[in-house]
Formats: sequence, C-alpha cells, structure tokens
Amino acid sequence: MMVKLSWGRRLKLTRELHRSFLSQFPDRASRMGTWGFARSASQEGLWLDAQGQSLGRLADLPTLLVWGKADALVKPEHLLRWKQALPQAKVLEFDDVGHFPQLEAPEEQGSALLEHLASAASPGRRPRRN
Repeated sequence: MMVKLSWGRRLKLTRELHRSFLSQFPDRASRMGTWGFARSASQEGLWLDAQGQSLGRLADLPTLLVWGKADALVKPEHLLRWKQALPQAKVLEFDDVGHFPQLEAPEEQGSALLEHLASAASPGRRPRRN
C-alpha cells in the first residue's frame, strides 16, 4: 500500500518492480517496523520536530534537494520545511514523480547530482569546518 501511495505518475509501477519492493518485507511481521516508521514520520512528534529544527546546521554545506511532489505520503509542507532550513540549497522538484526519483527520473536526477557534485568540488569552494 505504501509503495503505491508514494509512487508518481511519470513511470508505471510495474508488477515486477512492486514485487521487488515487497520482497524486502515478505510477511506482516517484517513490515511492522516500516509501518511504524512511516506512521511516526507522518505524525511528526516532538523528536521529529527537533530533528527538523537542527537542519539549519547544514545550511553552509552545498546541498541538493531532490523532491518528488506526487508522493501522497510525504506532503508539500515537508519540502517547505527543508527549503526554510536550507535556503541556499538547490532544489530539483518533479511534479509527476513520487518518493523514488532515482527510479522514476534517473536521468534527470543523475545529471543534477553530477552537476551538483562538480560545483561543490570546485577549487574555490571550501567546506566549513566545525
């Protein structure tokens, strides 16, 4: 259920691909941890709130956010939180892609990642050390 809800519209979720996800959690007992994590992340308790507030520590690092907006489980307000915490980040958004852009838009994501890594590794860029 979670894979289907989080999948986008750009690429069909084939039966074979869906089975590959399901094979990682073959029975109800093996899926309980994943379900618990998804439920806790969607309800955003105090612990998850604290994690979100600490994102700002990464603000000086070159950051690429890749976001599939067709994910029915991870909402637009989650992306907004990332954008607010990391205002210098480059953001690559896909309207028709879900939670797995590496599977649904591999060429575009790969190109963006290579470009981002090349610019982050440029000689004039020195990472801040804490």
